[in-house]
Amino acid sequence: MEQQQPSKGAATSVPLATGSKRPVLITILAVLSFIGYPLVFINVLNPLASALFVPLYGSFYLPIMAVMSALGFIGFIGLWQMKKWGLYLYAASIVFSILANALLGEFSWANPILPIVFVILVGLYYKRMK
Repeated sequence: MEQQQPSKGAATSVPLATGSKRPVLITILAVLSFIGYPLVFINVLNPLASALFVPLYGSFYLPIMAVMSALGFIGFIGLWQMKKWGLYLYAASIVFSILANALLGEFSWANPILPIVFVILVGLYYKRMK
């Protein structure tokens, strides 16, 4: 009896509706983002966040957080669909976040490291995106 060989990339891809495959790494990052971004957005709407952040950073801070969260979330929707615009939008939200934190005097290289690593890892699949 002949043994069947596993198809190449079977363990590293998730089928999409279009017939192409989404890498497992992007699937994991997207699922984590689909959980994390709404939590940030909900926190922005929390009255306790207003009481904490507005005196420290001003009334514009929470709308900036909301915009950054929305951009990142929409970017990951694009990444879920393996669209290049998703990577662009997510990367733009990271740059916007870094600039906003720098303008507020809260910049630290430790804060953007994980999102930058996400952009680099997702960027490895750029050629597979539409």
